[in-house]
Amino acid sequence: MEGEIVHQEELATLVEQLSYLSQREQDIIALKFDAELSTAQIARILDISEGNVRVIIYRALRKLRDLMLKNESPDA
Repeated sequence: MEGEIVHQEELATLVEQLSYLSQREQDIIALKFDAELSTAQIARILDISEGNVRVIIYRALRKLRDLMLKNESPDA
């Protein structure tokens, strides 16, 4: 029960942090993790290179991780 509550709180925080990403980053993250599309599929849909998709995903995930870690710190 307590674990589920913590999980729900973490999920709510993640959803909130997603709003700090650009719309393009949000779209690509949604295609990758919600729609479970491959990098090649995302590149075709958005008409950008696979390398660009990979870079955007990497940077967006790094931003999210940094935001989540900042949120966890006691002085946040």
